[in-house]
Amino acid sequence: MTAWGGDQINQYGNGNIGKIDQRSGDVRNQVSVAERAAASAELTAFIAHLHEVGLLSPDGDPVDTSAIEAEIVKKESTLRKVVNVIGRGAKEALAKAVNHVVVPLLLKLVEQQLR
Repeated sequence: MTAWGGDQINQYGNGNIGKIDQRSGDVRNQVSVAERAAASAELTAFIAHLHEVGLLSPDGDPVDTSAIEAEIVKKESTLRKVVNVIGRGAKEALAKAVNHVVVPLLLKLVEQQLR
């Protein structure tokens, strides 16, 4: 039996029929709507912080990329949900959820911190 209730199939003889599963993707990497929403809120708050400290222009363009990178390291504990979602392969979903010009750069910089 699998963790999500799939069927166990016993086979006798030669050959391999494989595992039959109606789900797609690796279940461990699926990110829930609530997790995406929490990461989106975290990222939105971080963008507001970057505006407050002057690292983003009024249009949202980065003023100093290396200072933004340093701020990501400094504020790492406030970006845990973002790191979790990116680490589980939902970077594109997060980018769609938070529509801001600086999001691709931020996600790239956060992803680099994972390495």
